[in-house]
Amino acid sequence: MPGITRLNNEILTGEGPDLFFNDIAGSFDFDSYAKQGMLADFYELMEADPDFERSDYLENVFEAFETDGGLYELVPEFQLYTCLGKRRILWRRAFPARAESVP
Repeated sequence: MPGITRLNNEILTGEGPDLFFNDIAGSFDFDSYAKQGMLADFYELMEADPDFERSDYLENVFEAFETDGGLYELVPEFQLYTCLGKRRILWRRAFPARAESVP
């Protein structure tokens, strides 16, 4: 992707953006840049802001995106999928090979 190549080159030369929105899953390797110290750690910014309370947020969502204990990307949204129904019916559909061993 030419746009990703350009972004990577700009970051490597110090000319990249301060913030950017990455809406193409897997197109930008946050871990690699974070480990090289090329991205800001949002945890440090949160700690420096006296009005920011991490406990006001779902901290496990932050933790899911950590790299080596730092937070270098934020997710604007997330989804939880769930299914409700009778266990026997759901189990048969989800695990047809084990339909007779309903827990």
